[in-house]
Amino acid sequence: MGRVIAIVLVLAALALVGFSLFGPKSPASGSGPQSLKREASITLTEYQLNPDRIYVRGGRVKLTFTNQGRILHGIEIYDPVEKRVVASINIIRIGESETIWVDLVAGRRYQIYDPTWRNKGMEGVIIAR
Repeated sequence: MGRVIAIVLVLAALALVGFSLFGPKSPASGSGPQSLKREASITLTEYQLNPDRIYVRGGRVKLTFTNQGRILHGIEIYDPVEKRVVASINIIRIGESETIWVDLVAGRRYQIYDPTWRNKGMEGVIIAR
């Protein structure tokens, strides 16, 4: 009986160590919506936005797009609630960056995409919190 209890205790200890090393991580203090920034940098390459899922704080937001690809890119930010493009950049030349300011409503998701290459998967989402 004592041997069974010892084995159970050892297994429980190993489970706790494993969970603490590999289990879900709690958010760091200050990582909630209040600590979200009102700016983001997005890299454009062939048919990709990086990151393609952007979290920002609602309000006036600064978005900087850098074209690190080998083709020209453009950007549109679409609000599906209002059913309209809220911001756009016509051309971002190869190796260059463009910055826009856009007002985003907290609690909304915005579609972000290159209108020319969207059908190739060059799209993502901006989540304003």
